[in-house]
Amino acid sequence: MPYDRRVPLISISKEQVGHFLFKWEVGAKLKSFAPVSGGFSNTNYKLELIDGRTLLLRIVQRGLTIAQTEISLLKLVSKTVPVPKIYYFDEKSIIEDLPVILMEFVEGSSAQTLKEKNEINWTQMGESIGKTLAAIHTYEFSGHGFIGNNLEIKPPPFGSEPFSYIEFCLKTRAQERLTNVSETELWKFLSQNEKLIEDFKPNNRLVHSDFNLKNLLAENGQITAVLDWEFAYSGNPLSDFGNLFRFPDQYPNDFEEAVTKAYKSHGGSLPPNWKHIASILDLSSMFEYLNTELERPKNFRIANEVIKRVITG
Repeated sequence: MPYDRRVPLISISKEQVGHFLFKWEVGAKLKSFAPVSGGFSNTNYKLELIDGRTLLLRIVQRGLTIAQTEISLLKLVSKTVPVPKIYYFDEKSIIEDLPVILMEFVEGSSAQTLKEKNEINWTQMGESIGKTLAAIHTYEFSGHGFIGNNLEIKPPPFGSEPFSYIEFCLKTRAQERLTNVSETELWKFLSQNEKLIEDFKPNNRLVHSDFNLKNLLAENGQITAVLDWEFAYSGNPLSDFGNLFRFPDQYPNDFEEAVTKAYKSHGGSLPPNWKHIASILDLSSMFEYLNTELERPKNFRIANEVIKRVITG
């Protein structure tokens, strides 16, 4: 179910692209470039060079720290998780002073596109996704929180209690946008499940935090790249399952079975009530949507539908 973009796309010129190519490799010559669809928080362009090579130019619109952290994470996981290689990084570029990254352009279609074209072998794809998630969740940090640009862990500014972020959102913008359930219903549900979330271990593993079909490139039934790591943090690995299965009716039953079986066979651990825990953890993402500064009615509607479904069953 598509959302609205978080930020507007940025247009660039051929001369600007040439500037970055020159900075990366003197003599690299551009043949063509075009925006890449998908993703809601950055602007991406596919660059085709005269010598046949292809690159991805990413304009990181959420700032320098986010860009630095993503690069550090890509380097960290590159030996076990399929991710693009980084070629060049400009911390303060000629494009609105924003960070720009030149990286490998990984061939393959997004799994979301393959789904829309009905070109997915769900069992094969599920096995590859489960294996990939298990690899991501092997990375362990010193504690729970945000990941800094040197992979240090920063405690969340809104508190470390299980639902402190939801409380923070309700005190800012989310309260007036919460429409499908009352705050009383919400807090009753959260209170009933607080100990369940609080006691779950481990809670210091690498969480991609935007792990879904649109951020997975695939070819011949295998994941070729996991994209968009800018929301990653150290926390409960079941959060990624909450994101992946946010709209469970969009998948056939054999997909879920394939994902979980492969996840376990490659070292991952899932409790019997993993779906319940994952859906609760995913509520934080829904409140992030409700708390944005921008008016995004479509996102608000989807978030409210998900919140109601999780709380009312």
